Amino acid sequence: MFYILIMQFYCNLVLYYTESKIWDTKTIGKGLNCFLHLQKDGNLVIYDKNYDVVWSYNLYWKNIWVTFSLCVDNKGFATVYDTNLQISIWRS
Repeated sequence: MFYILIMQFYCNLVLYYTESKIWDTKTIGKGLNCFLHLQKDGNLVIYDKNYDVVWSYNLYWKNIWVTFSLCVDNKGFATVYDTNLQISIWRS
């Protein structure tokens, strides 16, 4: 059994456990050719093909020396971590 995070063509970010959807951004149909970007400020953003924001969790960190990572943990959460402080700053 495993978790997988998928950015769908029609702009919906979906977290699956095997074949079951357990979380999504509810942004299906809000654009085309979307992509997910973890910004330097820690904000996780979905952009469409025109670089318009489709979704974000609107959390910004002011410290430019922080490094962030996006992980799917063993409990089924997509999580953004501040790797310097080793803390979670956002969970799905």
